[in-house]
Amino acid sequence: MIPVLIDPSPSLKNPATWTGEVGFVLGGHLYLDLSNAFDDEQLMATRMGELVSKINGIGGPPIAQRFGGGIEQQASGIPSVVKDTPRLPPAKLASLSTVPLTTLTKEQVATMLTGLACSKYSATFLENEITGAVLGGAAGVDDIKEMGVTLSAKARMLFDAITDFKASGVPTALLLPSTSTVTEPPPEAKSSHDPLSFAKHIAELLPAGWVRLYNYKLEAHAKNCTPTKHALEWPEPPCSFSLSSGLFLNGQFQDEVKDKWQLLLLETLGGRWDKADFLVTFQIKIMQGGATPLCTGYRPWFAIDITTDMCFIIAFNEDEDVHVVKQNGQPIVLPVDVWLEIGIFMCLQRRTVEVVVGTAKMDPIELDQSFEFKLFNNKVSCGNALHLVRRDTFAKMFHGYLRKIELHSTAPASRDRPLIRPRNDTVHAKHVKMLGELTTGTTCLLHYPAMHHDVVDTVNHRMLPLPVSSYTHETDGVYFDGDFCGEWQHNPFAGVAGSFGLEFKNRHFVYAVEMVPLGDGWVLCLVVHMRWFGVFVRDDMTIEITAENESVGRLCCVNTEPVRLTKGAWTQFAIKMDGTSIDVVIDGATMDRIELGDDFAFNDVEKEGGDIRLVNYGTGTCFHGFLKSLALWST
Repeated sequence: MIPVLIDPSPSLKNPATWTGEVGFVLGGHLYLDLSNAFDDEQLMATRMGELVSKINGIGGPPIAQRFGGGIEQQASGIPSVVKDTPRLPPAKLASLSTVPLTTLTKEQVATMLTGLACSKYSATFLENEITGAVLGGAAGVDDIKEMGVTLSAKARMLFDAITDFKASGVPTALLLPSTSTVTEPPPEAKSSHDPLSFAKHIAELLPAGWVRLYNYKLEAHAKNCTPTKHALEWPEPPCSFSLSSGLFLNGQFQDEVKDKWQLLLLETLGGRWDKADFLVTFQIKIMQGGATPLCTGYRPWFAIDITTDMCFIIAFNEDEDVHVVKQNGQPIVLPVDVWLEIGIFMCLQRRTVEVVVGTAKMDPIELDQSFEFKLFNNKVSCGNALHLVRRDTFAKMFHGYLRKIELHSTAPASRDRPLIRPRNDTVHAKHVKMLGELTTGTTCLLHYPAMHHDVVDTVNHRMLPLPVSSYTHETDGVYFDGDFCGEWQHNPFAGVAGSFGLEFKNRHFVYAVEMVPLGDGWVLCLVVHMRWFGVFVRDDMTIEITAENESVGRLCCVNTEPVRLTKGAWTQFAIKMDGTSIDVVIDGATMDRIELGDDFAFNDVEKEGGDIRLVNYGTGTCFHGFLKSLALWST
């Protein structure tokens, strides 16, 4: 049974609710949905193709595979039901006027096609191992088309000839090579679909120890088959999804996606994706050139383009560095309406990009020795997500099919760390003494004392939920990449050190961290239903104290001069809120007192406590650097 849905009623989209015999048999399984395809010729063609595929799946394999012992039979190990027939030598053929059609070998069939003015199909018939027995099983013109004769007139002519040959035999003159034309049968074409060969190339490129970040099979579902389970979304009806064809995009979906950033966006990876070392693979069927099937976001540092004449382009740095993919020195031309497997391997250290298309490795792309990726917001993690549309321009929208999108890259802990200056023990001891004075008369609510060993709060005995991109270093503590906001969908508590109620007095508290700042990011973000207080390391390494959703901001200064932290150096930081007065101590030195004024108030959050976070979802920024200890006190 092949269920086909044509009623657009939303209540019918769930087959588990169907009643009667159809609902009983189908249950909660999938069906073929034509309800939204009647006004879209391309989508209707896709759905009808799926229907034909389902019919073939029920009726059995195509006739060429059923009787011919072709490529698919060899791969599956199923023997042909037709016995091999030895080829008659030319001398024996010459003594006969006709021979039975079913006795022809694939080579004789190829020769016969030449005699019937169908020589352009000889290679296809050889590749699919079409013998006389296979031709004898053809029941109609469609069977001939299925064997590879795409031109309807030729298919009709060939079927009529085969019908005559089944009745009266094949004239031997059609089976003898002509000395005036071809003296040997056409060479046997190799199958262009050899997944083992593609997989072998990819296995040779993929270094040991890399992690898989994307695994969107786009077959049974559109989820990333990794622990995060991110689900790809798309606009309908311009895009559609099916079990047999993967994700289809019609190239006309700008209006549907321009105001919905989450559509056609794969999982945001932040620091998990190493720009310097990655391998992306995917399967693609292109219906039209002049498109970008994959790129990285609003200012694409990496993009894959298909030109209007079907050349394959890899571009970097917002199309400033463009490279044509070549084979043997010539630009490769990609076919239309054919499934292709493509792999792209990036190694910045060697300044090399390697590309695999199908079973063939392309010429290596050699980048200039001066090549570097442009960094946006001075972060290597910025823009690390694949999109199926150019978000900056919405140009060159892809028309075709995609499936099996995978991405591998290095593990964050395996990468080179920045050089970190050793801690000054004298300064540290001085700072600890001053911190003791700041916390006199308070109660410790939270304490992570040794994050280079563990991330356990010794007061509440809870673990700090870490972002996937974080790791623990044996001496420097926990690394935060400064760009893990994208994890909120599958890891909403990442970077949340604790949550408190009335025991946390928001006008009387002390917060302290020991850190190595590596860039701009939030050292503290206190949140209830608004960001009522925060400590932010700015891009110039100055420190800003904020309140009331960043509507109030004060820089940490000494004698009115802003203090700048040293990137990559140990910093001890403590802040005390006492009424409307704020005292800050950095590395044992007291900053200028910050006075918020008698009129200052925490609107709507007085006495409400809140979350202690290292991430600010409102601004899309997080702490960037190493943390070795973190603590909170209140009265």
